[in-house]
Amino acid sequence: MLSIEIEPEVREWLEGIHVRDLAIVKRYVQRLANEGERMGMPRSRCLQNGLFELRFDVADKAARISYWMRPDATAVLLTVFHKQRQNERLHVAQARQAMRICRRHHGASHPVDVIFGGYPLELGGP
Repeated sequence: MLSIEIEPEVREWLEGIHVRDLAIVKRYVQRLANEGERMGMPRSRCLQNGLFELRFDVADKAARISYWMRPDATAVLLTVFHKQRQNERLHVAQARQAMRICRRHHGASHPVDVIFGGYPLELGGP
């Protein structure tokens, strides 16, 4: 089972979404924690060089949370965006930059904000 850490951009987004949508996100994050790299398509896709996206729908829109897998069995949720073909390269570039910053500032094993580590996700809502 993976631990999940969250960067501020994702935390702020989660705090602002509807309770119903939060429950959807919780379900997919918990599934990521349970399945890790085995999760695969259609819910997880490798973007490039260790950068992945968690794929789900909220508020009738395709949403994505980018994440990277640390060597210590931790997935770090980096950025969030709504799927739009014309902006995908920009979002991937932003996620890649967030991953670089996270690696540089937090290293391979420094927790930022653990939101799931074998226990139910605690973000409020159901």
